[in-house]
Amino acid sequence: LSERPTDMSYFSAIHFAEQEDYTEEYTKTVYLTGETFPNTTDVMNNFKVMVIDDFDTKTLTEEQNQALSEWIKQGGICVIGTGVNAQKTLEGLQNIISVSSNHVINQYIRIAGTRVKADVAQLEIQGSQTEEIENASILHIGSGSVVLYDISLSLSPATETTGFINEIRDCCESLSKSLTEIKYQDSYNYNPLSYIARKFPE
Repeated sequence: LSERPTDMSYFSAIHFAEQEDYTEEYTKTVYLTGETFPNTTDVMNNFKVMVIDDFDTKTLTEEQNQALSEWIKQGGICVIGTGVNAQKTLEGLQNIISVSSNHVINQYIRIAGTRVKADVAQLEIQGSQTEEIENASILHIGSGSVVLYDISLSLSPATETTGFINEIRDCCESLSKSLTEIKYQDSYNYNPLSYIARKFPE
């Protein structure tokens, strides 16, 4: 969910566990807008990870906000980028996470082992069980988690640093075993010849 979907396109490189039926299909990245963002938990449950960056969350409806909140509490993982857009991105999520950002500092940080300069939001987190990792805080909410980065995910250096997307993936996988589980159909019902047949042209 971002107003800069083109700059978030590097997220399409993230692939979690394979889907069923040995089809070699992986999770896919879907770019959402305020109009297409889910407003029920039933629809939210189709997502493994939600990423929010450079989006005015105050424009989300009460139903959309509540659906996101319940989805996280039930085990969802929400990754949020801040940086120069911290206030804009966080202001509409205060019912989920109590976080404020008073100012941004341009400073050197390390991303994927590389020393780079970035605009870093000075975040104040209240009322959540928090775990600190490099450039981010993990807030444990119910059965789920919010991974709160202090930099923007849609701006340099995040968009230009090789290996950073792998760090995000590894973080998400460490928070939810379901992201690494490969689910195969019941072997009694699965016909391996159907997989072979799909390799031949019609």
